[in-house]
Order: sequence, then structure tokens, then C-alpha cells
Amino acid sequence: MLGFGTSFLGSLPLGVISGLVMEIAAQKTWRRAMIAAVGVSVVECLQAFLAVYGASFFTDYPFLEILISILGLPIFLILAYQHLSHSGKVAKKQIGENLSPFWQGAFVSSLNMAAFAYWILWGGIFLSQSWLENTVLSITIFALSSGFGTLGAMIVYIFVGSLFKTQLQRYNLLVNRAMGILFLGMAVMQIWNLLK
Repeated sequence: MLGFGTSFLGSLPLGVISGLVMEIAAQKTWRRAMIAAVGVSVVECLQAFLAVYGASFFTDYPFLEILISILGLPIFLILAYQHLSHSGKVAKKQIGENLSPFWQGAFVSSLNMAAFAYWILWGGIFLSQSWLENTVLSITIFALSSGFGTLGAMIVYIFVGSLFKTQLQRYNLLVNRAMGILFLGMAVMQIWNLLK
């Protein structure tokens, strides 16, 4: 339950990942959005496991976070440009258009470096309080439940996106601008992390 609750609550604030799932639900189908949400959840599960089980590895090799930030920066800038420059039209291209919905969700979720810090923090708290055992089995169950928590939060966004489907033309300008600003914000965060 710790993993589910922590992940569900942590995934509820609107961000790039939940925005993508909501956008797919609004512009495509509920089924495609659900498949993308599963991709997001699988990556979240892996991130939770790696962060909690291998926390010392990431502190021993900080260049990995820098490398991923450098690789993610141009991707976020391109996505921000695409959404802001097409903000008045229904987007014809989704993030990773050539990818299946599962891989679209997994791709965007894998760029979320904040997830590692989030799971290192909460995993450390749960381990120090003895609410989570420091065993592979316990951490695996924790990580799997975190994946289901993320999936639960993504279902909320699928529902919201589906509600807007009928009013998409009216809200499309707002949705595309919001997504563009979120991607631009992620790029700024990547730059900030690289400079500190």
C-alpha cells in the first residue's frame, strides 16, 4: 500500500506525463490513452525499484543524471516548440508519433529524472522507519504497487481527457499552449540541473 499511495498522490499533480495521457485521451481514444498509461506505469515501477534498491549507485555515479539531463534537453525543447507553434490546431502529431501508445508513455516517463529523487526520498524514509524491508522481494512488491498507483492516477487523467474530447476544438488552443509551457518548463529544469 505504501508504494500505491505514494505513487498515486505523487502522480496527481498535472505535469508532462499526465498531460500526455490526457492529451491522447482527448485527441485519440480511451484505449490508446490507457495503453500509454500502462507504459508510464511500467517505467515508474522500474524507476521506483532502481531508485530504492540502487540508491547508492546513483550517488556513486552522478554523471548518469547529468547525461540523461543533457539527452532530455533537446527533446523537451522540440516538444515545446511543436506544441506552442501549433497551439491553434488539433495536433496531428503526438509525442513519438511513430511509437505505439505504450512506448509513447514509456518514453516520456523515462525522461522524468525527478522520479528517481522522489523514490530515493520516500524509499529512504520507508526503509528508515522499517515500513519497508531492505530485501529484493519487499522492494519489488513496493515498486510493483507504485506502478499500480501511477496507473490509478493516469486513469483519472484519461477520464478528464475523455470529458474534454467533445469540446476539443474549443479547448485545443489552451491544451496545446499548456503542454508547450510544460515541456518548456521541463527544458528549463534540465538546464537548471545541469548548471548547479
